[in-house]
Amino acid sequence: MSDQPEFKLRVIELLDPQPETEALDEANAADLGTTAQEMFETLQAYEGASEFLAEYPEFERAATWQEIGFFNECEIRGTIQYRYSLRAASTSNCRYWFNFVDFSDPAYAGKEGWVYGRFRAPYGPALYGIYVIFDSDERARVECSIGGKPASPSVVTVSGLTKVLFPTRLSQGSYDFTFQQLYGAFQFLSLTVYVEQPAGTALVPNVRNLPKSVAEAHVRHARLVPAWTGDTASANTYVVSQSPGSGMFVPIGSTVTMRLRKGSTP
Repeated sequence: MSDQPEFKLRVIELLDPQPETEALDEANAADLGTTAQEMFETLQAYEGASEFLAEYPEFERAATWQEIGFFNECEIRGTIQYRYSLRAASTSNCRYWFNFVDFSDPAYAGKEGWVYGRFRAPYGPALYGIYVIFDSDERARVECSIGGKPASPSVVTVSGLTKVLFPTRLSQGSYDFTFQQLYGAFQFLSLTVYVEQPAGTALVPNVRNLPKSVAEAHVRHARLVPAWTGDTASANTYVVSQSPGSGMFVPIGSTVTMRLRKGSTP
């Protein structure tokens, strides 16, 4: 996919959110992140990109798009509610590694690798960009689904560093994503969810596990108002939870309530 990907872009419609699930704690940071500009550069290299952008011009407004969720083997942030890998051969360099499996051999039946997780779309119906990065020293094939339906593309050929954009129209709510190994060895590097930020809104930052003073600075920088609960009387405190959650869009000037706990940050 370095020059001309073998598929054309189309938007998949997923307007029926899935049942809610309890969010898990976020992991420690080890970023293999991307930017909205990188996502758009990937889109522009696709066959049929000009026709696609003529129909969906919002994808050209890179400056107005924001990351709302990110995950890899080392980190989870924003509205990603969980992530999980099944039968990954190993994890290193913040990547899930999946070895070659000979699916023609009955001994390997059911031993293919999977990566899956769930993210929350903060508003909608709206266009979202689900941007995934794979890598492979050979040639692998991976089946992709979002919200329980085949993604577009539904099967990705991974050869070298492979960046794939899944344009998806979503209603507000939670959606699963799944990547299943079909053939060959590959690495899963990261998944990032982007959406165009509505006018007049602010993106709620992730302040969990930050000292109170740092969390307050982040919230005010986002043009939001901090409020506190929990151990507000102690000087040495950090944030253990926040509402609204990170990655959500709220009106500028909204309150972010943070619960404090006494002690040093984890």
